Amino acid sequence: MEGEFAGLSLEEEEDEILQIQSDVETNGEVEVLQLVGCFLTASIVHFPAMRSTMANVWHPVKGVQIRDLGEKRYLFQFFHIMDLERVLNGSPWTFNNHLLIIHKLQRGEDPLTIPLIHSSSWVQIHDVPIGFVSKNLAIQIGNFIGEFMEYDGSNMGKESRNFMRIRVRIDIRHPLKRKKQIMCYRKCSYVRFKYERLSIFYFYCGRLGHSDSFCEARIEVGVEAKEIGWDLSLRAQSCRAQTMTSVWLREESEGQGRGNGSRGGLCLAWRAGKNVQLQNFSKRHIDVIIDEAEEGCKWRFTGFYGSPYPQERAEAWNLLRHLGTAGELPWMVCGDVNEIMYSFEKKGGLPREEGRMEIFRKTLEECILSNLGFIGNWFTWERKNLPENNIQ
Repeated sequence: MEGEFAGLSLEEEEDEILQIQSDVETNGEVEVLQLVGCFLTASIVHFPAMRSTMANVWHPVKGVQIRDLGEKRYLFQFFHIMDLERVLNGSPWTFNNHLLIIHKLQRGEDPLTIPLIHSSSWVQIHDVPIGFVSKNLAIQIGNFIGEFMEYDGSNMGKESRNFMRIRVRIDIRHPLKRKKQIMCYRKCSYVRFKYERLSIFYFYCGRLGHSDSFCEARIEVGVEAKEIGWDLSLRAQSCRAQTMTSVWLREESEGQGRGNGSRGGLCLAWRAGKNVQLQNFSKRHIDVIIDEAEEGCKWRFTGFYGSPYPQERAEAWNLLRHLGTAGELPWMVCGDVNEIMYSFEKKGGLPREEGRMEIFRKTLEECILSNLGFIGNWFTWERKNLPENNIQ
């Protein structure tokens, strides 16, 4: 009996509420300098590589600590409000082209339960009728796209800026808005939207963060998508690309991969003064590490050539998979892979086999590589002299 009463007393003591005393007085609370975030992807994020990459990209003056909270959520602890605000104002951020959804924690919020459904982005508004550019229009369109945050009126009307630019808070659960019909002088026209630093999105549903393999909308409709409503026209050209003219590279240093017979080989050239370290090469690739000491970061570049012969595709994709396992640095692959991801990327000629495109898409997913897209006129192969024989 005495033991039972002793146990009961212990339980009562354990259930008594202990009021936690804060070290900070209520009239002078210190602001929480924490962000909670998750990456918009079904793939596994390699935490050590992500932590190193984000710290190098943000380069906060007072530093940052990044913790894995589990459930694909991460806590970013800053030590100065200016570092935190610079990260918030510089969003969207990506890792391996996967969008980072971040939220500034308030005192008392649980980082594991707070909804992560919004991302901010700069959006360009094109085809605005002359004479109707205004902040009022920017606010209306911003609230149509999502939630208006900021209007950039600098350099509007100059040669390099023939569009309006707004910052918008977007709900990632909804498809990206593509255009909006407006009326000017009793005449209707469309303004069209381009999203800066746009990460992965799927052309069928228009939602961020997944490809066709993980699209619930397409699964509900069926295997074959009847109509693709989104395309790469939503992706804004980078500011650097808009201002660049022809650039001639002086071939001071180069890496070469020998060809086979008369079919030539691969060559990689770079500007003098760049720290480029050759890792390995073959007749199909040149792999290097680029050390940008001034920016405080390293990244990896691979020039890649995919065989045009179907019987050699498996070998090429296995090589790409093998290269994908080497190292944890940010990785860019460029070259001629001799394959497309979707049938609409090709016009003319024989239709591409869906199975071949699916294998290519799976290879990119396994390597955590994302298509950066294409902007400009479609390349055309001429077949004889008849237009119907051309392939784009």
